[in-house]
Amino acid sequence: MSSSQIGLTDFYNAIHNPKEIGRDFESFRELQVELDTLVARSYGWGDIDLEHGFHTVSYLASGDEVRFTISEAARLELLRRLLELNRQRYEEEVEAGLHGSKTAGKGTRKPGVTRTENAPSRQPSFDFDSTSSNDGTYRKAAEQRALYQAGPTHAIVEYLKAHADWHAKSDIVAATGITDGHWSAAIADLIANGKVERQGEKRGARYRIVTEGAKE
Repeated sequence: MSSSQIGLTDFYNAIHNPKEIGRDFESFRELQVELDTLVARSYGWGDIDLEHGFHTVSYLASGDEVRFTISEAARLELLRRLLELNRQRYEEEVEAGLHGSKTAGKGTRKPGVTRTENAPSRQPSFDFDSTSSNDGTYRKAAEQRALYQAGPTHAIVEYLKAHADWHAKSDIVAATGITDGHWSAAIADLIANGKVERQGEKRGARYRIVTEGAKE
């Protein structure tokens, strides 16, 4: 930025512009590829072809969709593996007794609060439609939401089926209790498979279920 005499926003706009082939910009892209590759390898995921390049992404405003980044296929695979890793870590913590009920000593319980035995069970095998990795202990408030229990993708589909027309992400997340991390992977999967359609971009984006009639 110093050598080009531009600010951070203009610098990154240049990085994502295929027409900008200056030495500084090319060097930065090479460093970005190296960094992403090292991070993936640190997780033991060197087998993923990140496919860096100028890709058209679906989550930005029209006319500004090109980014120098990893491919959509690589992004979704990374999200899947991160969710699986989260599930595995949680199960290990459960087996180590880190999420079990604790016996409170006399005088340690707050007045009016009743302690219940509620040790979480093992999580099911990973799937986008399976129960969330942090369900139970981490998301007490979400336990009462039946849709969340069915998994993020199923929760989104069932909510949109029950509520016709377009809905904002904030409405869907509030109703289902799914996390932002699970939302990103689930909605991308649903859109890619033609189950949900999106209108608008960024904060103005709205979503609705794809009906059989619309598919035809």
